Amino acid sequence: MKGVIGSPGWAEVAADLDALLAEQAAAHAGATSRFEEVFAAAARFAEPLAQAIEVRRDVPVTIDDSGRPVTFAGYGGELGDAPWDLVRVLLGDRAEAEARARAHLAAGGDVFGAFEGRWRGAWYAQSPTGAPYPATLYDHDWGPTGPAGDLLVQRVVMGPWAGAPAGVPAAVHTPAGVPAAVHTPAQGIYSTAPEAAINAVAPATGRITGGVGVDAGRTRRPHAGFFVDERTLLWVAREGAPEGLGDATAACYSCFFEHRTGDGRYVIMGIQFAWGDGGGAEGGLDVRLLMGGVYERPRSS
Repeated sequence: MKGVIGSPGWAEVAADLDALLAEQAAAHAGATSRFEEVFAAAARFAEPLAQAIEVRRDVPVTIDDSGRPVTFAGYGGELGDAPWDLVRVLLGDRAEAEARARAHLAAGGDVFGAFEGRWRGAWYAQSPTGAPYPATLYDHDWGPTGPAGDLLVQRVVMGPWAGAPAGVPAAVHTPAGVPAAVHTPAQGIYSTAPEAAINAVAPATGRITGGVGVDAGRTRRPHAGFFVDERTLLWVAREGAPEGLGDATAACYSCFFEHRTGDGRYVIMGIQFAWGDGGGAEGGLDVRLLMGGVYERPRSS
């Protein structure tokens, strides 16, 4: 991995990457894990989640680099006409996603390869009705996929970008401030708050897991992954306690697509919600955020 330029915390990030890998290895070796719990929860809320996304199909999720809103329904056909159907099918029966991943790997493919390299862009969060919250500029470095025991893993470092040029704060409120920041020359990750992340796949099973951040030696946000195609992954992440997210007995999750577009951008589109595993509005879902970002390769303007 590249170093974290501008941060004294590189040693901590490297240690966190080791901790993330150790937990991935244990989970895929058959140990009872929080990753399996996320897969199980995803199967239970697959249908109400798909319906919740379809209902919000025309609500802006993020903003592209031209300042135009991006919605699930209007995403240029990149995810198909109905991405909520992918949520319904793949989360409801992960065997389909695992079979796709095994076939791709057997043909010499790399399930994470589309995202390898440097990325920078703006992350937006919207209320369920589309009211925007301030955006934050992020720097990402996705390493190459490589073997680690019985797994293939991709190590990732990400964090809020600390290198915004004069006049463009690290948190921007309008897309007009984004292009100058995105295209500023830089090398390495430039963040004062870098965070470790990892993606892992077991070629024998096609099962994909991941994680972001480490607390007390454990993955802070365990992820269950679902392979869509060579340029698209679908993830469900356990977000921890749903503070301020409604029912205190509910768990907080996010579900999001990661997609490499045909013109070479990296797009994330997702939804965050509390899940009570029962009845109530939207089948037990309490939708809190629509969220996403459009990232490009850092380059000179």
